[in-house]
Amino acid sequence: MRRTAAAATGRLALITDAMAATGSPDGEYLLGSLKVKVTAGRAELSDGSSLAGSTLTMDRALRTAVQCGVPFLDALAAVTSTPARALGLDGSCGQIAIGRAADLVHLDDDLTVRAVMRRGRWVPATAARSARMPPHAK
Repeated sequence: MRRTAAAATGRLALITDAMAATGSPDGEYLLGSLKVKVTAGRAELSDGSSLAGSTLTMDRALRTAVQCGVPFLDALAAVTSTPARALGLDGSCGQIAIGRAADLVHLDDDLTVRAVMRRGRWVPATAARSARMPPHAK
């Protein structure tokens, strides 16, 4: 990962296709009409025939990149400004700047989420999981 990041500085984007059950306890969930069983972060169809999706969170992706030797600022750009630019959203998000969306995540020294700001307001801890979920999953 370190070599890829070094060769793609400013072009590496860390993404996740996390399903709505991400961050929830182990158990059974629906993914559309499919029954999914999540065990220890692994999501499989309930019959065990296939992986069903990801439970990777962005903070875990960031932590993993840094643990693999990607410099922190490069990894941070890979979860913020680079994906925003790739999606044509760099005029509204991906950086802390005047005129940008005030959507922020406060991470501790271990790069674990401690607080979430959405549209300029801190999200209560009990609602933080909902704030992480994509709009169609709410």
